[in-house]
Amino acid sequence: MKSSTDYKPSSSLAVLLVGEQKSGKTRTLFAFPKPWILDCDRNLYSAVRIAPGKKFWFDDPYTDKDGKYISDDIMELKTKNGSRWARAYALIQAAAKEPEIQTIVLDGWTALTEMLIGHLILCGFMDEGKKLDRLRIQDYQPLKTIMTSLIMALRNTGKILVVTSHQKSDKDELTGRLRYTVNMPGSLCENFGGLFTNTWATQCTNNGGILKYEILHQQSGFHVSLGTDRDLPMSTNVTNKTPDEVWAMLAPKLT
Repeated sequence: MKSSTDYKPSSSLAVLLVGEQKSGKTRTLFAFPKPWILDCDRNLYSAVRIAPGKKFWFDDPYTDKDGKYISDDIMELKTKNGSRWARAYALIQAAAKEPEIQTIVLDGWTALTEMLIGHLILCGFMDEGKKLDRLRIQDYQPLKTIMTSLIMALRNTGKILVVTSHQKSDKDELTGRLRYTVNMPGSLCENFGGLFTNTWATQCTNNGGILKYEILHQQSGFHVSLGTDRDLPMSTNVTNKTPDEVWAMLAPKLT
């Protein structure tokens, strides 16, 4: 048993970044220092185009170490004894051990979840010897446990963690209002944001043909529950800002 004097709050920054397509999620993640990006959404081009010269590392979980495409077909996976999830997990572990990397970015949580689902389906296929096309009921708890453990392990590395995700909406049966959650199956979608120190959203609005890009830090009725444990405003306008300029705006509030 430890006393209150032994408690040391974690200073590690862990950001869940949600938003619609083309709202600026990928360009926002480029603002973080020395990022390594697991490119699950294969959507880095637009961000690279507006951030020439930005130093970063990345890996593609859809190809093996020899650059060959990893199929998600169950029969091929059984023969090769591998999966996209296994490849992604190995890449994440390697990046976490690299001292020069300051920020771990999982770009595309929905896609990464689908890789794990495919892996669990493969495991079920190997167990039962028959083709499966969906998760078994007994697979949902391992899905939740593995995903939770991954986030907590990455937070313990001391590096900044950024996870981007799409969101989904459901109508509340009692109130009739729309509820927004992270786009993933199972109960974890309801409280996934609780694994992070900050949940932000990116937003792009069009006012007379002029695009405005913002990072929202506080509650919004159109997004997963937003919030921050840092001294941040309701939103940060990042229109026409380079990644270095965005970081210069955010860093004083985050340290």
